[in-house]
Amino acid sequence: MAALFRVGRGMRVAITGAGAVRRSIARELLDRGYQVLLIERDPQNYRPRGIPTAELWTP
Repeated sequence: MAALFRVGRGMRVAITGAGAVRRSIARELLDRGYQVLLIERDPQNYRPRGIPTAELWTP
């Protein structure tokens, strides 16, 4: 699941889950200039090397 938020001229996207598919989506969005926030319950699923500019939130 993802939610889009407009921030100034850019877009900010929140993605729930940081599994392989959602990390791939996050990389694609980052490459296109979006700001990305990943929301993940299990921080072990997060691999920052692949998406270093994404933010992570763990509830």
